[in-house]
Amino acid sequence: MINEFLANDGGAQNHSSVFLNVDLSSDYMNVCALPVYDVFHPTIKKFVKPYTSADDCDNNITMITELKNGEWRILQEGANCSARCIEGIGAKNFKKGNWSKPGRVKCEFLEAVCWKGEKEVYGYMHSQVIRK
Repeated sequence: MINEFLANDGGAQNHSSVFLNVDLSSDYMNVCALPVYDVFHPTIKKFVKPYTSADDCDNNITMITELKNGEWRILQEGANCSARCIEGIGAKNFKKGNWSKPGRVKCEFLEAVCWKGEKEVYGYMHSQVIRK
């Protein structure tokens, strides 16, 4: 990527740096060997391909479960579903509760899963705001 940048730079002088945290003192001891690119710099941004995980998302999903007013329920008759509370903060510091059948829950995040035989066919992360 940097080679493409240099080749397309046209030898321009006096342009802003594409690197973050640049040391302009010319002291080689102050230079980090691993540059951190400013991906929003106009000369770098054109090489960054936008990606959103929603591109692969199926917008036509049929909801099988629902969390409403503190109660979760199964919307599709005959579906084999369970749900569990997810409690904690962040991606690493959380606890999963026990699987439960439909009913009242007192958690902000509820993972609902449905199976057909042994195969998981539906999963949804419900959320609600609980007053403290």
